[in-house]
Formats: sequence, structure tokens, C-alpha cells
Amino acid sequence: MILQTPRLTLRPWSMTDRDAYAGITSNPRAMEFLMGPLTREQSDQRIAFKQEHWQHHGFGRFAALLRFPGEGEDRGEHGSADAGCGETLIGDVGLNLLSQPEQLQGQVEIAWLLAPDAWGRGLASEAAAEVLRFAFAVLKLPEVVAITVPTNTRSRRVMEKIGMTLDPNGDFDHPLLVDVLPKGHALCRHITHRIRRAE
Repeated sequence: MILQTPRLTLRPWSMTDRDAYAGITSNPRAMEFLMGPLTREQSDQRIAFKQEHWQHHGFGRFAALLRFPGEGEDRGEHGSADAGCGETLIGDVGLNLLSQPEQLQGQVEIAWLLAPDAWGRGLASEAAAEVLRFAFAVLKLPEVVAITVPTNTRSRRVMEKIGMTLDPNGDFDHPLLVDVLPKGHALCRHITHRIRRAE
């Protein structure tokens, strides 16, 4: 499955993505709200997990590639997506099946991670909007959620731009974090945004 937006290609993960993705996941700014930078081994494991998620569920997080201006527009669904062919990996965006927290178990989350040098250009919103289209038009999902910490204003703006609204009853302490972070740590508390297919 490959999706195209005016500036981006969203495609399955490749072994050749590992170096570029490790550069993103080792960046403290990119990982500020995600427990901090990853080691190379952890970054490679993240890609493997994304590939397995696709195999098991038929959806997941895409590798997000920025097409160089004037290039890559006419390659079609099976065109090359290598940096040398006019595209460069800037992060990922896609869908996750949630197992935690309990109140969101079984729901589908939209999520993204972009390199800091790709921020401020509307790329996250552009990619996320296309993923929502895929979620509703192709997968026929009834609803998609997004979670983050309250202080992650950048991601919250993206959620609002793609039509998601804050769930006033969706605050929770993330169970995967409360046992490994100090009590009251800013990353523990999460908020939930939602959008339904009819919206």
C-alpha cells in the first residue's frame, strides 16, 4: 500500500530506511515527548515492529518520504521511493491498534513522528489527513483516536487541523509509563482526541 499527497509518499518500510530513521529517533528534539532518544538497536526494532503490525492487522505506520521539488510526481503506485530517486525519509505516520490504556484497548490511533527539520511546513497535517482518508474510505474504520501529553502543542495543533476534537473524558495516566517514570512526571498524563468517520 502506497499513498501519495502533494508533497509526500507514504509507503511500506524497507531495510534501507534504517540509517535515516535512526537519525530521527536519536534526535532529542524529535523524541522529546516519547521517552527520549533511541539507540540504533531500539530504532531498528521499531521498524521491525511496524512491519509486523502491517502483516498482522493490514494497516500500520508508513515511512514518510518528502519528494524533492519537481521530481517523483509521476512514478505511480509502484515507483521507486529511494532518496537517490528524488525522495528522502522524514519520519513516519500511520495507524496503530492500541492495547493500552484499558479504556482505549482495541481502538485505532493515528500517530506521527517527523524529523525536526521537517517541522513548521504543514507536512504532518498533510500526511495525517491522507492517513485519515485511508482509515475511513479504505479501511472503513468508524473512529480514529490520537493521544499525546498536554504540553505537546505541536501535535495537538495537527490533531485540530485534521478535524479531531478533544475528548473531555479522555485524560489518563499511561500505564506503560507510570511504572518507569517518577510519580507526577509530565510524560505520564495523556489526553485523547477523536474523530468519527461521519465527521
